[in-house]
Amino acid sequence: MCSSDLQLVPEPAVALGEMARVLRPGGRLAIAVPTVGRLAQFWRLLPNVGAHVFGDDEIADILEDNGFASVRVKSFGTFQWVRAKTAA
Repeated sequence: MCSSDLQLVPEPAVALGEMARVLRPGGRLAIAVPTVGRLAQFWRLLPNVGAHVFGDDEIADILEDNGFASVRVKSFGTFQWVRAKTAA
């Protein structure tokens, strides 16, 4: 479970790769981030806010690239919930 932290990691794709590495086959992952979607695009206009702004499918794409299956994404305004499991 990673809640409201991933957007603060300097290299989110590397962190997601490490999550994939340490989960056992069939392991589950849940991520919640508060900086996604169209409304968050305004955040990108601010100088050096210190948080990554994710595109709508960015986390899901990274997870799939790291071998996760059953990736599900739900967005609520600027908040996103992503869940997935590693291949068995």
